[in-house]
Amino acid sequence: MVLGSKSGTTPETVAAAEWLRDKPCRTVGVTQRANSPLAEAVNERFVVGETAESFVAIFMALQALVGGMLAARDSWPLADLLMPSLAALPRVIADTAAANDARGAEAARLLKDDRILYHVASGPCATTAYTFGVCILMEMLWLHSNPIDAAEFFHGPFEIVDAETPLVLIVGEDPSRPLMERVVRFCKKHTQRLFIYDSSELAMPGVAPLIRPLVAPYVLQAALKRISARLSVLHGKPLTTRRYMWKGGY
Repeated sequence: MVLGSKSGTTPETVAAAEWLRDKPCRTVGVTQRANSPLAEAVNERFVVGETAESFVAIFMALQALVGGMLAARDSWPLADLLMPSLAALPRVIADTAAANDARGAEAARLLKDDRILYHVASGPCATTAYTFGVCILMEMLWLHSNPIDAAEFFHGPFEIVDAETPLVLIVGEDPSRPLMERVVRFCKKHTQRLFIYDSSELAMPGVAPLIRPLVAPYVLQAALKRISARLSVLHGKPLTTRRYMWKGGY
């Protein structure tokens, strides 16, 4: 059983680890601190240290674990490409953020008066849509934000699209890409308020071509976060501000 918590103190996650202690399974925890409750409650721990990019750090640790298991059990052919690609990822993340800052500033300018935003993605990039929409825009900026999986887009959500609908379309390089390409084609016909982030257009030096689909969600996230950083300034609201989180029981 693998459990993750940035702080290592998430009550539900720590409770799950403690409940599993006497069960016939091994537990692995991924967290920032070795002395956190989660780290102390599991059999094995991956400690990523203090970082502002905790999502990326936790992903790297878990991807290395899963890749190693696949290589050991199933002779996964990409194992030798994975580790050097992960080693290159921090620099790719930093460079992508810098390269997309001006783009993020312009997107923020165009979105600053919107209070309802939609983010569409497919496959592993659905994690990016969720993280950006829920953990950043909703949690940090208090905006109404709706992540939508491309597989569900034409089952109802596409009916809200009109000329004024702001849509962030997140396109990866994995086998689900055709789902997003269909969404892009539709949206281009019905609104001009499109913000399309396509990982195939992003440089990832040091990342093997066959590994790009695995890391694309996190590289895209680095580009998208420049929008939220700029919206924070335009709204006069620091991304560290919370209304309820960490302020008592809930």
